[in-house]
Amino acid sequence: MSNIYTHPSGGKLFQVGAQEIPNVVKHNDIHLIIYAAKEYQPFTSNPTITKVFIPLDDTSKLSPQEIITTLKLTDEASTIATNYLKAGKNVISSCQAGLNRSGITSAFTLKKCTNASKEEIIKHIRKTRHPHALSNTLFVKLFLTS
Repeated sequence: MSNIYTHPSGGKLFQVGAQEIPNVVKHNDIHLIIYAAKEYQPFTSNPTITKVFIPLDDTSKLSPQEIITTLKLTDEASTIATNYLKAGKNVISSCQAGLNRSGITSAFTLKKCTNASKEEIIKHIRKTRHPHALSNTLFVKLFLTS
């Protein structure tokens, strides 16, 4: 389980892979799940958890339009996540492996929640989630230049 950030309000941000979601939900009071994997946009019927679906592709070869869409979806989802965290509510940022698409969503969320530099945020995600988190060089570039 990867709690990568706790907001001063008490809201926690978890960055996880698809297989970890049930365990994190079971052991935490989750209010929001962001599903960022294009190939994993499940239908879930739990009415107490808000779901945000952003079908991102984990590749470093996105077209210019796909880059615009990725940034737009990530910005929107991270704004929602930030609002939940500020309200003291727990959030899951997920993708298939819990590394890149959830990582860029988490990175944008942390930027909105903290005064940390973008480089510090990347290091923090890699330290708290996994050393291979944000290994997609395009995602890192998009985050650093946004």
